[in-house]
Amino acid sequence: MPEPTAPEATAPEATIPEATAPGATIPEATAPEATIPGATAPEATIPEATAPEPTAPEPTAPEPTAARRWTLLTNHGHVLVFVHRNPDALIREIARTVGITERATLNILRDLEDEGYVTRLHRGRRTHYVVNARRQFRHPAEADHQVGDLLALFG
Repeated sequence: MPEPTAPEATAPEATIPEATAPGATIPEATAPEATIPGATAPEATIPEATAPEPTAPEPTAPEPTAARRWTLLTNHGHVLVFVHRNPDALIREIARTVGITERATLNILRDLEDEGYVTRLHRGRRTHYVVNARRQFRHPAEADHQVGDLLALFG
């Protein structure tokens, strides 16, 4: 006579938070030595994970910072245009308008004077600047143009 066999134990399904979709189920694993003929494993329910709090979306472009701002003209160009418009300006006025320090302004004016773009004249306690509008640009790509062409654009 054949030996009677015990019915196979079936494992209930358990809900786990790692599943792809909330509420998804997978069969619960049972250890082979814990199987008793005719017994079933208890149901195990794991609470669903709560969704994280929504956060503000990342901006598509970063806010401009001092390190990322730039202008088409260099500080030398800004100083040259300002001095052309205001030949009797104080160093402090030039620096504040261009957005650089007074020391940087003095260095730029020295560069412009050394290269012949600006002439410095002393009138009493004040300095008067004269821009040489016939001076050629330094870069080879613009060397066929005079500084006066640029100054005419800005008045």
